[in-house]
Amino acid sequence: MKIIRFLDEAGQVRYGSPLSTDGVAEVLEGELFAGLRRSGAQARIARLLAPFDPVNIFCLGLNPRAHAQEAGAPGPIGRHGT
Repeated sequence: MKIIRFLDEAGQVRYGSPLSTDGVAEVLEGELFAGLRRSGAQARIARLLAPFDPVNIFCLGLNPRAHAQEAGAPGPIGRHGT
């Protein structure tokens, strides 16, 4: 089953399974990571959304060569291996 996250015509965020290419989906009930089940209800897709709403996004990286040198870490490798 293909699962989408979308905004319906009433502005409510829902999970669903697309039924056709004309913008209608079967509404799925429950939580994405706890489990979704078919509801039998249908809703028109007003707008597709990202698959899930991230609570926190953590990133760490040493991209610039100077920062990597300051940290004593190997820097990024350039086109010629330097």
